[in-house]
Order: sequence, then structure tokens, then C-alpha cells
Amino acid sequence: MNYYYKYFFYAQLFVCFSTNAFINQPRVSIITSVYKADEYMKRFFENITQQTIFSECELILINANSPGNEEPIILKYMAKYKNIKYIKLSYDPGVYGVWNIGIIASDAPYITNANLDDLRYADCLERQARFLDENSSIDLVYANFKYSDDPKSDIDHCTIINQVQHVPIINLKKALWQCIPGPQPMWRKDVHQKVGFFDQRFLYSGDWEFWNRMVQAGLDFGQMNGYSGVYYFNPDGLSTNQVPEKVKQRNDENQYIIAKYSNMWNN
Repeated sequence: MNYYYKYFFYAQLFVCFSTNAFINQPRVSIITSVYKADEYMKRFFENITQQTIFSECELILINANSPGNEEPIILKYMAKYKNIKYIKLSYDPGVYGVWNIGIIASDAPYITNANLDDLRYADCLERQARFLDENSSIDLVYANFKYSDDPKSDIDHCTIINQVQHVPIINLKKALWQCIPGPQPMWRKDVHQKVGFFDQRFLYSGDWEFWNRMVQAGLDFGQMNGYSGVYYFNPDGLSTNQVPEKVKQRNDENQYIIAKYSNMWNN
């Protein structure tokens, strides 16, 4: 499907599209899915607006027909910050469909996803964008990250239960079986002209499939020093929920990816 055709196709599905004026082209587009997230909204906004380069970013919030009451706080922050776009959908296309809509609506050369229940260190986006600026052969940058089971505290005070420290990659293809980028990568928007969008048939593992597709196409990843932020181990989250039917669907998706890409990992 042609890029611009996609835009108009998705535009027909919007209930509303609200955006403040952004005079200069943003440096980074932050894409966030909004669904059943009332309890996380305040902490999310306090965290993301403290990014050192937030004024150089656009925050794209996509309400996937959420039954929650997130909109009042979104509108409050839109009144304060002129670099927030708000898209409200009449249906829920799933998280990867939401990301695709955000990518299409984005105006920056760099893209990152930001989950409402996760946190980033204040200089994370600045360091990721600088890494891509300085490494033209790298298409995606990732970093170490920490786990927390604390949904309320800010990033300086939340309880850390684990941390992921990536070992230096010798063979990126072999490393992909671990879903190497983790939860807070940043990538170049033009990647989507080369390998397409996220496959929204996936409910849980579409990001893992997409990272594999990138590497299969010859694109490269790079690791920056330090930590990107804190991943909330949400018992109701897509990748952590233990409801039996969701676990089965997640396992089925993972097995599909293993069957599709394991030959690449082993070569």
C-alpha cells in the first residue's frame, strides 16, 4: 500500500485529530498508545516532559477507543505544550496498528515508542538522537534498561527489581532471538520505506518480528552506553499477562517468529 494512500486510509478512521502548531521540524517523534491508562497518565506526562530535548520532540498520543478517562489530562498538557498531537480513534487496531498510525502521522526523522507505564531517564532521548546523528550507518539504537514493579513512584524513587545489561554484540543476527532492542529503542523513520510497517496481525510480538525483519534486510543496530529507563513489569501488560489464553496467543506468535527467522539466527 502506497505511503500516502495509507495516510488517507487511516485518516478516515479518526474520530478527531488535534495538533498544536510546531514551527520547526521536530527532531524525534514519540509515539504513545492510550488505552485503559488512567492511573499512569500523570506520571507519564511528568516523566516525558522532563526529557532534556522535549522541546525538540513531538509527542503523538493515539487513543485506541479507550474506555478510560485519559482525555482530560491529555487536553490539559496540550494546552501547556505546543508539540503534542492527539489522535482519537473509533476502534482499537491493537498496539502495532496504533504505532503504524503514529508513524504515518509523524514528522521527525527519528521515532521512538513510549509506553504509558514505563519511564525514561531525562537525557535518554537526547543521547539516543545524538547516537543516530553521529552514526549514520546505524538504523536503530537501544540501551540497557531496568525493571520495576512500582507503578506509582517517579524514576528516581521507583523500586528496581532487575536490570538488563546487554553484552556486546558480535553477530546481530544471532542476537535477535533475544529481542535485543528491548522496550525503549529509537529508530530512523526511513526504515519504514525500506521494510514496511509493523505487522498489526500480531497482538503481542509484532515488535520482535519487525526487528528481525530489519536485520534480515541488512539494517544495523547500535547500543549506546548507560540505561534508557525503567520498564514496568505490569501484571496486566501485553508481554507479561499470565491469563492462559493470552499466554497461548503470545506463545503462538513467538513460535511463528522462530519458524520464520531461526535460519537467519543460525547463519
